[in-house]
Amino acid sequence: MEPLCEYCGVATALVYCKSDLARLCLRCDGYVHSANFLSSRHNRSLLCDKCNSQPAIFRCMDDRISLCQGLFQPDGDDLCETESDLRQQNQSC
Repeated sequence: MEPLCEYCGVATALVYCKSDLARLCLRCDGYVHSANFLSSRHNRSLLCDKCNSQPAIFRCMDDRISLCQGLFQPDGDDLCETESDLRQQNQSC
């Protein structure tokens, strides 16, 4: 069962905000985190596509799936990247 957004309670939650300890839909994430400068700096991540409750720390590009630490099992595949790897790539944009 997909989790509901903890802000609106209607849409499917896709994002986890560690600072707020909340699962949010994309619309509410944008609304909540555009409220002020401090909230815009909150670290957020996608929710795990398997358990739908924990923040994802790995993104497997070949499977197009985000996984939490408890469900990710490294197999040596270079297509699986950690969240910090992805963040470093996006800093150059």
